[in-house]
Amino acid sequence: MPNLKKTLLSALFAVASLSANAAVIDFESVVAAGVRLNHNVAPYSEDGFTLSSNIPGGFHNDIFGAGLYNSNGTSIFGWCAGCGAVETLTLTGPSAFSISSIDLGVLSGGSGTVQLTGLFQGGGQIVQSFGYGSAWATRNLSGFNNLSKLQISITGGADAAMDNLVVTAVPEPASLALFGLGLGVAGLARRRARR
Repeated sequence: MPNLKKTLLSALFAVASLSANAAVIDFESVVAAGVRLNHNVAPYSEDGFTLSSNIPGGFHNDIFGAGLYNSNGTSIFGWCAGCGAVETLTLTGPSAFSISSIDLGVLSGGSGTVQLTGLFQGGGQIVQSFGYGSAWATRNLSGFNNLSKLQISITGGADAAMDNLVVTAVPEPASLALFGLGLGVAGLARRRARR
């Protein structure tokens, strides 16, 4: 019986370690309240994820501390809708990843539409568009799993802002195999304990 408990605890630890890869990209601890980080901060990295831009220079994206423009009370990432070129932001992770939600709002006046395009690890894509305006809203995503990258672009309207991207790294196949092995051993131990 002690071996069964030990095996079950090991299996629970494996489950916990698989789900421990969740992160929230919130742009905090980068800039103080009321302060704006220098123009064009992308590429920007947080929690092992990198946000990059297709526009190498110029006035296009910033991180704004709480209290600047249409802030939701925390630091936000804002980017330009009408700076002369369409800016596409690309999020990549250390491996395949999933994204379950994102907070969207307008940076300064007006409203618009943001398009999210998830590129799957094995090929193919998923696209979802959301309106944004003066009230911040959490947008829940469905099907944005096992991505190699996420592209974020404004398809029309005012300058946009985002915050709190909830991302989860997809476990490597070796981790999944070890987890499966742990569950198998737990099942065998349970069977033996019943005999």
